[in-house]
Amino acid sequence: MLEALVRGRPSEVPRREEIEAWLGVELKFEGETGGWRCYEAAPAGGGPIARVDARFERGGGRVFVVLVVAASPPIHEAALGLVTGTELPQLDIQPQIPPEGTVAYIFGPDSARVCWQFTAKTRRLRNVSIAWSAHEGR
Repeated sequence: MLEALVRGRPSEVPRREEIEAWLGVELKFEGETGGWRCYEAAPAGGGPIARVDARFERGGGRVFVVLVVAASPPIHEAALGLVTGTELPQLDIQPQIPPEGTVAYIFGPDSARVCWQFTAKTRRLRNVSIAWSAHEGR
């Protein structure tokens, strides 16, 4: 279910309304920081997403969305089949993130990158982040 949701994401830098329609949530304004407008939502229904954090650059060129995955029931890396050999991801290993470090697989071009972050030892999915940019390399 989560994989299909991520595959169905907007392909271009989306507006807030497009994110709301894609995820079926109403984003609530949380504030501004460093040129970004920050929003949050808690999807109803007890699905795999516990919280949505979204940031929209004031100039409109970048959007960053984090889907924080519910702890229960856990989703493990083996159940997702992300690395199939057809598209090799970039790896981001962060051993200092509590409680056991993380490993992230990053897919896609700079214009729409998707990052799946797992705990390092138990390989439980922590979050999925999607970053859109109208500017290559940002």
